[in-house]
Amino acid sequence: MSDDSEEACSADELLPMPADEENKVGFAPQQTPNTSCAQQPTPPTKYWQLHRGRNTICWDGRIITASQYNVIFLTIGLNTAVMALFLAFDCRYLVIHVSPVFPVIAVLNYIFIVSVLLRCALTDPGFLPRAPPDEAQYNENKGGPLDGKVGAIKVMEITVKGQPVKLKYCVTCKFFRPPRASHCGTCDSCVEDFDHHCPW
Repeated sequence: MSDDSEEACSADELLPMPADEENKVGFAPQQTPNTSCAQQPTPPTKYWQLHRGRNTICWDGRIITASQYNVIFLTIGLNTAVMALFLAFDCRYLVIHVSPVFPVIAVLNYIFIVSVLLRCALTDPGFLPRAPPDEAQYNENKGGPLDGKVGAIKVMEITVKGQPVKLKYCVTCKFFRPPRASHCGTCDSCVEDFDHHCPW
């Protein structure tokens, strides 16, 4: 919206009452606030807009890939080449001598493999948002070194269902990671239930 339209649609702007209402006996002319131009709330900032890490993000955050996104094209190309060779050579023999079901099974298997690969490559693996500055400052003063050793990883102990759980501090993301989360050095982000970095 331009500045002119914002001035025209300010919350203090008053609209006059209709003339027929003002002419009624005993009616005091009043004005009502113009609510048709109320300010729209600004949309919240999304996590990927604050911290992109080393990932490639497209389509308003709906697609997240690793920084080496060319690997996905290479993988799909190799799968497609193998499928084409199978259909061109082996499949013909199998259809004639064994069963015509083989090409159908091969194509369905190829579609399944590529769809699962795309789902793996293009979805969020569970990135955890970094702490904002005020929370990071608060976290810096919390917890203590692991096993009391100087310079060791800071930990904070909490109780979950009556069991003590130690949360490790991430010096890059500035927060205490939940259990099974770890910092991925390739993506430069903490990932929930992190096991290993997937090149796709």
